[in-house]
Amino acid sequence: MCVCVAGRVWEAEQVYREDLALYPANGWSLLGLYHSLERQGHAAEAQLALGRFQSVWRHADTFIGSSCPSFDPAPKDAGRAHGRRS
Repeated sequence: MCVCVAGRVWEAEQVYREDLALYPANGWSLLGLYHSLERQGHAAEAQLALGRFQSVWRHADTFIGSSCPSFDPAPKDAGRAHGRRS
């Protein structure tokens, strides 16, 4: 189970940060970091992660709403991550 789904958002943040240390442009991890930071109430830092995600994912042909298949953020949140307005 995804650590975000299990409610362990701090642990999820650590996992995403470790992955981004190895793969800095990993959009899946950037989006996961955004969600974990947002759920911890770290709005400013979450926005930085979101901006990085939007930058690396801008030419992707795949829409993702979450880095974890069992975690489904609100539809408007997923669209916002892709720079779309819902």
